[in-house]
Amino acid sequence: MILFPSLTTYAQQTQQDSTSTPFRKGRWLTGLAGSISSTTSVLGSAGGSDFTSQYSFDISNGKFVSDRWLVGVLFFANRDNSEGLVSRESETLFIGPSIAHYLSNLEYGSVFVKVAPGYAQFRERVSTVQNGSTTQNRVEGSGIGGALSLGYSYVIHDRIAFDLGVNINTFWIGAERSVDPDGLRSDETINVSDIAFFFGFNVLLDRFFF
Repeated sequence: MILFPSLTTYAQQTQQDSTSTPFRKGRWLTGLAGSISSTTSVLGSAGGSDFTSQYSFDISNGKFVSDRWLVGVLFFANRDNSEGLVSRESETLFIGPSIAHYLSNLEYGSVFVKVAPGYAQFRERVSTVQNGSTTQNRVEGSGIGGALSLGYSYVIHDRIAFDLGVNINTFWIGAERSVDPDGLRSDETINVSDIAFFFGFNVLLDRFFF
């Protein structure tokens, strides 16, 4: 008799979630998010300029195992490129399982938190020209890390969701560094971290395409 009111309240809350939230148990969510930017800096005293571009995208897919709890897989790629007195290229690839929680049961959207641990690959090349000779510093390796996303998902007609938020990523990479033409080689552990704003597009399905 003491537990009955609590169980009744929980059942009513679960039923209310299932009928009102678009993030309900059994549905699939497939999404694409990304960001892109470019910057040009003019160096007046040196008489040159630097150009920097950056882009990233991520693809995710998952299923709601309970109302507002999503379990799935996340893949993303990030690339930076700069040209000028010093040229730099870097690329990060990541894949891993993910879990997300949507905090609100409102039908038009919710704040969400997503966490994804996984495997990462990192590659970087830095070229410097000095006195007519070019020196290249390369770093390449793989390791583990995690991605944390905080954002808001706005839902249209119970099917389409638009995400806006911030990604916080950090990875620990076991890498090999090489310097040419000096021929130097060394093994080291590096930390790769970044924070970026993102915009995403998601589709909510009652069945996964079939």
